[in-house]
Amino acid sequence: MSIIAETSTALLVRIKTLCGNTLREVTEHPGQWDDGSVKRLVRNPPAVYVAWLGQLPSNRPNEVIARWGVFVVANVLNGKRQGQVGIYQIVEQLTAGIDGERIAPSGLFSLQSVQNLWSDTQSGMGVAVYAMYFNAQQPVPDVISEADIDDFITYHHQFNQSQTETVIDDKTQLTVILPKKGDPNDEN
Repeated sequence: MSIIAETSTALLVRIKTLCGNTLREVTEHPGQWDDGSVKRLVRNPPAVYVAWLGQLPSNRPNEVIARWGVFVVANVLNGKRQGQVGIYQIVEQLTAGIDGERIAPSGLFSLQSVQNLWSDTQSGMGVAVYAMYFNAQQPVPDVISEADIDDFITYHHQFNQSQTETVIDDKTQLTVILPKKGDPNDEN
């Protein structure tokens, strides 16, 4: 499984843990915003949908900054007035439980913004949809697996023992030659 897929699964588990049984649906966003997708998203409020939105370069080696969207759908903004869960309650719960938290295999999630995604389509369906945008440190998988690297037979290292950093003193060298498996010259 990819790091993105593993993080998505862990994020869904985290949201389910934070919100308990207050949500009817917690799943991945379908990936597009056409009319069919919007109708699917708003059919079962209150609900939360997660999507990986891409990534940005990082200053750290072997890492990128992943962008995540958490889309919250509810019938009302403030559920406390209506005796039900609303956008405000869900957003506050998710902010408290995700922002600044590590969601493995990615790193810390950092809330960037929360935005109302109001549109004529959702207005006609009687629901509110908000987006929570997070950045997260995400490791980049190793290109070479240790299992793909063969054992070495000869190891050579040149030591720099010069007192000046700009001068390489190649007078001290170490070479280790390991016997091959089954080598008749091997004394073991």
